[in-house]
Formats: sequence, structure tokens, C-alpha cells
Amino acid sequence: MAQKGSASGMERTVDLDHFPRFLGSGPDPGTGLPGRTRRCGLKPAGKEKFLFSPDSLILILSADRALETSKFLEEGKEEAMGKRFPRILRYAPLLFLAVATGCAGGKGKIPVERGSVDPGTWVARGETRYQLLGSPLSVGKPLPPVKLVDAMTLKDVDLSKERGRVLFLSLVPSVDTAVCEAQTHYLGEEGGKMPAEVRRITISRDTPFAQKRFAREAKLTALEYLSDYKEGEFGRATGLLTDKTLLLARSVILVDKKGIVRYIQVVPEITRLPDMEKAFQRAKELNGE
Repeated sequence: MAQKGSASGMERTVDLDHFPRFLGSGPDPGTGLPGRTRRCGLKPAGKEKFLFSPDSLILILSADRALETSKFLEEGKEEAMGKRFPRILRYAPLLFLAVATGCAGGKGKIPVERGSVDPGTWVARGETRYQLLGSPLSVGKPLPPVKLVDAMTLKDVDLSKERGRVLFLSLVPSVDTAVCEAQTHYLGEEGGKMPAEVRRITISRDTPFAQKRFAREAKLTALEYLSDYKEGEFGRATGLLTDKTLLLARSVILVDKKGIVRYIQVVPEITRLPDMEKAFQRAKELNGE
């Protein structure tokens, strides 16, 4: 990983080929980013440069500054941040959040977590803890009435009103990151072990457009994708919204045919996968098999 300059002004090489879904086989039509190495320095406050390496997805950027940077960009003040490669800077908050939530997994197999913590408690990434905000969901209670957005139709969906089918809800911080992608692929590719009547649903705070793009490019269109992007209402209503990042905690929720929650696993170490096989078996039981 190339780096140059002093500790306070260091630049790191950013190889965009590490982001194949952003780029595809050529320039991405949405961003125009090419599949070759770029070097970017970020100075939203005119002070230190913020540094990131795609090899390890380390972003030296605080949560407050990430949100501040995002807002800064939305206000169209890119010129104050330098004109070198303004488009890629839009990904800085995303890269920070990916690191903070443990979605950017490294090479090799991703470990499966057998344990669980309660909604409304905490999850961790290594030594860093994240409080789970909101009203804790519990087994034996109905899903709270909250509107999510269907990624394919942009229509509001209230899962608390759904009856007649078992719901397998897979919550991920962001589909655009490695552990979350693996979790979603597992649901899509191995979820056929469950009866066809079981609805397989991925929920995240990604925009509906990001979810739809992921579904198309990952060829996982058989799943349903619901977005909690507006206010994080679903996360708050279930006690599964992480503080600092304001993303959903990695978890699995099973809801029976009458709309009652029957199973919850909240992954305590967010760089790990939930126990999908155990959840598949429980879903089969709830479906009457």
C-alpha cells in the first residue's frame, strides 16, 4: 500500500479495482469512475487530509466528520474540497461506515456467529461497542407498524400487516460491503432450503436505488429488498439501530404467519455472519414442516 508525506499529510493510493461493483468491467455509468488507481486527499475543513486504503478499507474519519462531509457535498460545495476527483469523495462517508460496522470483511472465510445479544443492548466491532437505539423487539410480540420502502416499486410496505406467510428478515448495515453481501448471497443462494412460501427479505438503510442495483448485479432478484433509508424508523422501532453509524445491526428476525416474532438473532460481533442455517431450520418449523 503506497503512502507518502508526513504523518499529518500522508496520502494513500486508492486502487478502484477493489470496488468491482462500483465500477463493473468499465467506467460506472452512475459515477464515471474508471477501473484504475487514483490518489485522493480530502480536506473538508481545510485541515488534515483524510486517508483511506481500499486494501484494508481503513478510513481515518470520524462519524461526525463523515456526516459533515456528506452534507458539505450535498450543498454543492465541492470546489472548496478540491477539484481533483470530486466524484469519488462522495464515497468517503460510505467507506467510513463500512469500516465502522465491520461490513468490509477481509480475505478468507467469514466466521459464523452462534450467539446473540438482545435488541436495545449493544454490538461490537473488536474493542469498539455500539449502543443499539430504540424500543427493543422481543419474541412473542408483533412487529411494530413501520413503513419501509420496496426497492423495486418504491412503494411503502408495512410488514406488521402481513399475514399468511412466514417472513425471514435479514438485516444488514449495507449491501455494498463484503460481510453484508455474503449474508445476502447466502439468503438468496441457500435460502431454497426453506419452503417457497417463506418470504426472504433483506432490510438495510441503503437507498432503494442501491438495493435495486445490488439485486440486479448480484443476480439475487428473487429476494425482496426493503429500505429503511428515510429516518431509520424500523431500526428504532426494533431496537436495532446502531449509534454513531445509524445503520441497522446485523441480525435475523423470523415472523410467523400471524405476524408474531418467533426468532431473533442479533450478531454481537458485527464482522461475523449470523447463523443462517439455524434460522432456515426454524423457518421451516414455523411453516409447518
